Amino acid sequence: MVCRFCGEMLVRGVLLPEPENPNLGLKEIDLSDPKNSAFGCYDCAVKNGYFCLTHGRIHNGFGKRGGHACLDCIETTAEEMEDEVADLLAWFPDAIPAEDFEELIEDLGIAGGLVTAVRGETPETTGARCLARHIACVAVAKLTTPQEIIAQIRETRDITIVLPHPLGFID
Repeated sequence: MVCRFCGEMLVRGVLLPEPENPNLGLKEIDLSDPKNSAFGCYDCAVKNGYFCLTHGRIHNGFGKRGGHACLDCIETTAEEMEDEVADLLAWFPDAIPAEDFEELIEDLGIAGGLVTAVRGETPETTGARCLARHIACVAVAKLTTPQEIIAQIRETRDITIVLPHPLGFID
């Protein structure tokens, strides 16, 4: 195993989110090329922003949509913006097409059901919290803030930006 960033052989390392390589997974790749390595040394992971020092964990990647973040940081962001997102949810029925709202509610129910299955019935399973997670993840992938995503939704009255793909954050 070699580090994706420095190319050094690893004695110990961390598994990194998928490298931004459009050919990865589509054809056989040369794993001896460090840029295709799924691993990084700890120092390089920290230096290149793939490791959360606050929570002591490696980032998760968001597939083809791009971006990566610490899932604990996403949860913290979602918790902080839950009231703002609850207001957004209350605004939706009059502001967006009924079929889009129904699709959103269905997706949030599925996401809430998944969280409930893992964590039990908690505040994290509410529709507002699940939507806040979607918004936070999209913001990370688009290198913007959750507030900018919310403003875009209000301006365009289009929620498709936050509707998750059935297989996750894959376009």
